[in-house]
Amino acid sequence: MRVTRTRYFGYYRWDLYQTIGLRRDLASYQPPGKLYNIDGHDMHLYVAGKEGPTVVLASGWGTMSPYASFYPLYEGLIPHVKIAVYDRFGYGFSDQTTEKRDIDKIVDEIHKLFVASDLKTPYILVGHSLGSLEVIRYAQLFPDEVKAIVLLDGGNPEYYTASSPVTTISTVGRVLRQLGVARVLSHTSLLVDETAANLPDELMDIDRTASLKNLGNRNMTDEMRQRNINAAKVIKGKLPLKIPFIVLTADRFGTLNEN
Repeated sequence: MRVTRTRYFGYYRWDLYQTIGLRRDLASYQPPGKLYNIDGHDMHLYVAGKEGPTVVLASGWGTMSPYASFYPLYEGLIPHVKIAVYDRFGYGFSDQTTEKRDIDKIVDEIHKLFVASDLKTPYILVGHSLGSLEVIRYAQLFPDEVKAIVLLDGGNPEYYTASSPVTTISTVGRVLRQLGVARVLSHTSLLVDETAANLPDELMDIDRTASLKNLGNRNMTDEMRQRNINAAKVIKGKLPLKIPFIVLTADRFGTLNEN
């Protein structure tokens, strides 16, 4: 017998738990920043802090809610500078898009977001993990807008081109989300990482809903699939950049191992 999405398990469709639960979650899932129409889809940008240099935070791959995940960092920055946290398409409060996750397309969307929001230049771009590619590429394409780059455990383009992208994680995540398994696990400690566990309750709820909304979606999956191609494009771009460039690397959650 062929199994389809409409097959019943007992008296319930196998995805009913996730569908009803997500509908309930989204009723209180309100963006803390503003949504801007970028290429026909809503894109989220959160801005806070005082006038001065604009520190833009770019999340890594699979960061379900950049707004929640970056909280420990921007909480300390807000008294000193203006900060901006954006959600790429497929992340956080932003929509998904049907566009391929080509690095130049991603950067173009981010640039349009900054223009639409009238975000003051120049920017100090801070990229975490895979977010390193988009901040470097942004500086290559819009050099007059970037004052400096900081990478937080950011991978260099050469590293990404030398390793194979793993889309299996995204695929498994999507299946677990659609089946409702991820929703069940979200009520346990199994899906709560160490960073989210230290967030205020409100932000933990946002991170949980973002995960149950976005886990393994098509944009995240394609972003990983295009990783090597995107890294190669960055390598072929204008390097070195004539701006301050700092790389910060730590062992697990800030603890330094003697080895």
